[in-house]
Amino acid sequence: MKNTNQTSSMALHTDAAHESFRKDVRLMTFGIHQGESADGRNTLSDQIALIAHWNADFVALQDVRKNSGHAEVEDQAATIAAACGMQACFAAAGSLNGKEVGVALLSRQRPHAISRFRLAGSERQGVVLIGEYADFAVAAVQLPDVEAGRMEAIGLMETEARRMGKPFLMAGLLGDVPGGNTLNRFEESFKILNDSFLPNAPADCPKKCASYAGFFAGNGFKCLTSLQQVVDAVGLSDHCPVVVEAKVADAASDLALDTEDTDEACTYTVPEKQEGLRLMSFNIRHGADMYLRMNLKRQTEVIRRWNPDFVLLQEVDKFCTRSGNMDEAGEMARALGMHATFGHAIDLGKGEYGVAVLSREKPIGVERIPLPNKTEARVLLICEFEDCYVACTHLSYDRGEHGEPVDLIQRAAARAHKPFFIGGDWNDEPGSDLLTAITERFSILNSDCCLSYPANAPTMCIDYLAAYNNLLLAKQPVVKMQQVADEPVASDHRPVVVDFCLEDKHAGVNRRLANAAERRLPKKQDQKRTTARNRKRNRCKAKALKAADRIL
Repeated sequence: MKNTNQTSSMALHTDAAHESFRKDVRLMTFGIHQGESADGRNTLSDQIALIAHWNADFVALQDVRKNSGHAEVEDQAATIAAACGMQACFAAAGSLNGKEVGVALLSRQRPHAISRFRLAGSERQGVVLIGEYADFAVAAVQLPDVEAGRMEAIGLMETEARRMGKPFLMAGLLGDVPGGNTLNRFEESFKILNDSFLPNAPADCPKKCASYAGFFAGNGFKCLTSLQQVVDAVGLSDHCPVVVEAKVADAASDLALDTEDTDEACTYTVPEKQEGLRLMSFNIRHGADMYLRMNLKRQTEVIRRWNPDFVLLQEVDKFCTRSGNMDEAGEMARALGMHATFGHAIDLGKGEYGVAVLSREKPIGVERIPLPNKTEARVLLICEFEDCYVACTHLSYDRGEHGEPVDLIQRAAARAHKPFFIGGDWNDEPGSDLLTAITERFSILNSDCCLSYPANAPTMCIDYLAAYNNLLLAKQPVVKMQQVADEPVASDHRPVVVDFCLEDKHAGVNRRLANAAERRLPKKQDQKRTTARNRKRNRCKAKALKAADRIL
């Protein structure tokens, strides 16, 4: 049961002057792998402790076993619910070795009604379990491995959500990655509450996002994520749990975060731009801030405040449903008086997703190079300007896939006949194989002590700006200032900023030689004496030659 000193996060906001619907809810989804770790060890007791620790109002469990024949665990869902002081409902997707395996929905209150839908698959069957409660409807899902079954499941949830006419939450395994057909179809009517690019599977080395929490966008209600987190479950299961806290209200309610400093203006001081150029790298999380609210305005104001000459943007949407069908880079450029160049990486529904470069100067040339990647398509965007090249990329969160992209980046930079700068979210830390390979040809301009992620309390340096070491060029970059912006809210990454000048690498040598030559030059009188001596010497030589001719 809940401790008496803890209050449920699902608490009605009572306000005599405003009695509209408004509630907070904590939702968790967790694929428990039948109570075992990825290598088959029994970890059910540790999984129960983890679920109890997060104290969610609703927990959607996948890959749950029932009637296993083991005396100690006949019903995993009931066992977990009893230990956490919750109610449990179960729906089987199929059977495996005589065991029922499916999904479970745990809740603090008993549901008024339960609906179960089984969906055909090839090797993996699917199931949707919907519980209807006083204030919410919640679906625990595990979709099948065929696209037709996934589309059918989404249609079923849409129909049930409209029929119930109340806030409808969903949590579970959708079996797709951002840009896939299933997720694109899902986002037509549901809002994803967790960051769909934050990996949670496999648990021991997360490479992709497989678990999602969502909210039905109809029925006259709206939802705002106030917290979302992937919970570390190394050694406990094959999936990491995803936890989301959200505020749900009716359409008429003024829904805003109750966090005092969420929208507080930044108070940090921006260094005055030195002589030369200012370069910024900023992962904007498709326009969503640290709390997953669409906040492109704040991100734009951060850029305006720093006044960079070039901005390298990652995780940029273009005409995507989830970000209001806007051209994010184009909107930012118009507001800042800059030029926008977009680099398409993947299709996302009817829109596109990728990287972008904002610049004061219009590019005179643009090149887009697809980078090899198995988990998610990536791209290198190169813009040519009058005095330099500026490139942006967002490398994979799977560190095993960095080798080929780095080779392509180095080859592209080697072709440049001007200074070549690159930056972005590289998803790796100083001292890694990636950074070791990069620094063979590039100089990192920002310090590895500049932590940029996560924005609210940075612990990692994964955002970089770098310059290609082309010693044949007359002009080389010299860093004047480098800093991570003290911006905790605008995105889940903090911007990285560098000021630099392009200086002639021979300027110092030429200056020293000129000074030395100037010191060696004789004075005017000395020059006259030298000239007279030379003439006298020449006359003596001429006389000697004539005398030698007479003797001969």
